[in-house]
Amino acid sequence: MGKTLIDIDDNLLDRAMSATHSTTKKEAVNKALALAVEGDREKRIRAIRAMQQMARDGLLDFSESEKDD
Repeated sequence: MGKTLIDIDDNLLDRAMSATHSTTKKEAVNKALALAVEGDREKRIRAIRAMQQMARDGLLDFSESEKDD
């Protein structure tokens, strides 16, 4: 694991520590980063599932993408 020197808003860090039930600043930052990454992943999964449902419902037109050049 690498070390990085950054300026962090003290109030925001305190709130992150409380929200993530962290006992150290390092733990809070790592948990917050993990939550951010996981949140993006979940958002992408929901979008893909919505598009799959739209395809099943016939709401997407793939005819142009199926044509040969």
